Amino acid sequence: MNRISSKINIPKNLRQLIDLHQNINMKSEILANLREISQAVNGAPFSHGPNKKYNNCQSKVETNAVKIISLEESLKNDMAELSKLTQKFLTALDKIEDIKYRELLTYRYLCGNTWEQVAEQMNYSYMHVLIRLHPKALKLIENMNNFDLC
Repeated sequence: MNRISSKINIPKNLRQLIDLHQNINMKSEILANLREISQAVNGAPFSHGPNKKYNNCQSKVETNAVKIISLEESLKNDMAELSKLTQKFLTALDKIEDIKYRELLTYRYLCGNTWEQVAEQMNYSYMHVLIRLHPKALKLIENMNNFDLC
């Protein structure tokens, strides 16, 4: 996190959205790597035989299969949680009248974009987005009655 944005206190519920996006992206990347490794040794037999070379491959393939299944389940749970939080956040966003604040919050917290990407998509400077728009958008969210994603 850069020095400017770390001075802004991001509400816990919005931080959750960012964290879930990052976790899902990380787990998806790990899952892709595990699948690639499993496919590389795909021709190895699974039966126990006297050949130690194949037994070693079998162990690695089985270990990766267990990791893949576990990671897929974890990813599924994260995606379900993200979906639930997203629905609540969309309801809150609908109450914001100014489209630029809705766009900013959507790009950052729902799409998971970096501040540089948000600024580019909105045709504003990076500094303008961070120093002027973001704090105002956060105040709008914080001032909503009964706004709680958790």
